[in-house]
Amino acid sequence: MRQKYVVGNWKMNPANKEEAVSLARDIDHALDNLADVQAVICPPHVYLAPVRLDLKNLALGAQDVSPFAAGAYTGQVSAAQLYNLGVTYCLAGHSERIRHARETAQDINGKIKACREKGIRPVVCLGAGLSPQDPEAKIRAVVRRQFTEYLSDISLDKIILAYEPTWAISGVGGGRMPTPNHVQAMAEFIKSLAAPEHFKEVAVLYGGNVNAHDAQEFNVCDGFLVGAASLNANDFIQIVQSL
Repeated sequence: MRQKYVVGNWKMNPANKEEAVSLARDIDHALDNLADVQAVICPPHVYLAPVRLDLKNLALGAQDVSPFAAGAYTGQVSAAQLYNLGVTYCLAGHSERIRHARETAQDINGKIKACREKGIRPVVCLGAGLSPQDPEAKIRAVVRRQFTEYLSDISLDKIILAYEPTWAISGVGGGRMPTPNHVQAMAEFIKSLAAPEHFKEVAVLYGGNVNAHDAQEFNVCDGFLVGAASLNANDFIQIVQSL
């Protein structure tokens, strides 16, 4: 059976370390002996160390990484530092980073390379800047351009891609859901952008207001990138189990 993934993006939540550790522990304990699905949680950087101590079944992910290896880059965290904390996955290209931190395609490309150099698996988001009124041709053109700019000089080996149109993210675009048919078509389109030798191994997730109630309906790709629902242990567990 093909490996699937559920990646929980906690964003700037929860409010304190105790809540973060409790949430991670509750999810981890419920996913014992899980087969064929890799569940990943991405807490804020300040919670990575305490959360890691209780993980047995979950993989630890980061929400961001510096494109620089080391040096005078105030406020940034390197891939080596994340790896030494036990991080094995990292988001790149999320629309909220592009919107709020003004990340460029060059920045995202550098972050992906930094992760790969240290053995961290990037989860690369495609779909920033899209609106629900966009026709299919524009959606595909934007995703193709982002794919090319972020990944043109990078091997797709061990890279996970996530189709996450901005308008489907609850905190940014209002959480308007696309149809499962659209998600499936976009997943297939994104895979088609990969070189033929990588087509079968490329995993494409769907992100954008996925919750426990509609996860089964949207089980048309290789898993999910989950936002708000990843902050509720029962919801996140149900999403993982839906696969």
